[in-house]
Amino acid sequence: MGKKEDTTDIPKKVKHFRSIVNNVKRSILNRSESYTPDDIQNANNLNEINHRIHQFGTLLNMILDGAEHEKTRDISRHFAKDSLDLSNLSDEDRILCKHYIKIDIFTYPYDLNPGHINSVSKIGDA
Repeated sequence: MGKKEDTTDIPKKVKHFRSIVNNVKRSILNRSESYTPDDIQNANNLNEINHRIHQFGTLLNMILDGAEHEKTRDISRHFAKDSLDLSNLSDEDRILCKHYIKIDIFTYPYDLNPGHINSVSKIGDA
């Protein structure tokens, strides 16, 4: 505990992918900052945030599986603007990105620290 998470075995493109994913999650979570104290206590608002993050993960999986429609194109363009072409990933990178979608989005949707997610998920995998 307390030691910095070693991510040297994660390919550069996958690290970049996780960074973009966390920026999108942060953007979704930051929208909750505008809630009033009564709103923040409302479970429906938390459910909506969770739904949006999970929807993002579902669309990312669809993109990595080769699906194309309006919503996937918007997300692909967002990644391309941040210098990551999702259609150009190697099979290995694609598999790792899908793994991190499962971990970063579906398992830990509110955690914005990939190092923490790695350390916690390794404990669970041991």
